[in-house]
Amino acid sequence: MFQTAAQIPDLMEQGESGDVSEEVVKAAAENIGDYGLQVMNLLFEHQGQSLPVSEQVVQAAAANTGESCEQILECLFERRCLLISEEVLKAAAANTGCYYNAARLMAALLRRQERGLLTSEEVLKAAAANTGSFTPEVMEVLLKYQEPEQESLISDEVLKIAAANTNYRAHEIRAILLRRRERAS
Repeated sequence: MFQTAAQIPDLMEQGESGDVSEEVVKAAAENIGDYGLQVMNLLFEHQGQSLPVSEQVVQAAAANTGESCEQILECLFERRCLLISEEVLKAAAANTGCYYNAARLMAALLRRQERGLLTSEEVLKAAAANTGSFTPEVMEVLLKYQEPEQESLISDEVLKIAAANTNYRAHEIRAILLRRRERAS
């Protein structure tokens, strides 16, 4: 990862064509330090719209456990029209860090997701297994954005994963899921 934003110009000059590779963009998206957002902005300044921003880059940003995870994703969305895949939602649902931003990060992704891409059982499983401090809030956001026909996604498998969660707030996750499942019955 990058230790300082000053490293970027040297790194960009190393390539033959001067173009930044997807690996460099992904490394910036994964940067949990204070420089992640600065690095991403510098990369966009250098290469503009030709900067390679793949689903893997967005997934890396969604999995970023640093305090600037939400800002890095916003930077990507401001400069690109990106679709939110199930894999990106799973990465965000499994994110154990992102501090107080975890639920806001998930809400931002769900607001931007392609219409018709519904929260899947796999995303709920990833959230149910998450041992991060703000997992109950993330689960509430996921369930808030569910369509009524998705109520059945709270399967025994999701509940089993939540039951095995060792987080000190796991009882809240289980209560949220059971309450929602009961309401759907």
